[in-house]
Amino acid sequence: MLLRCPQLWSVAIYGELLRNPQLNPNVRRTLERRIRDWRAPLRVRTRRYSLYQDCEPGHLGIFDFTDGSRFKVTIAGTPLP
Repeated sequence: MLLRCPQLWSVAIYGELLRNPQLNPNVRRTLERRIRDWRAPLRVRTRRYSLYQDCEPGHLGIFDFTDGSRFKVTIAGTPLP
């Protein structure tokens, strides 16, 4: 029913399902919740976001795998390999 007519109210669907005598009449709230969850992706609007990153090299202390042997770094006078 929902696939054919997605705007149907859950109460209308519940009334239709009550025609089946084997259905427990206490399922109304569960049915409403399941229909709401089924419709949730239909209500979500897709939004596009643009995140701009402005990061100066070395500002965050992030290292890459560049060979730094040409910088001649020393710690307490000892060359760092």
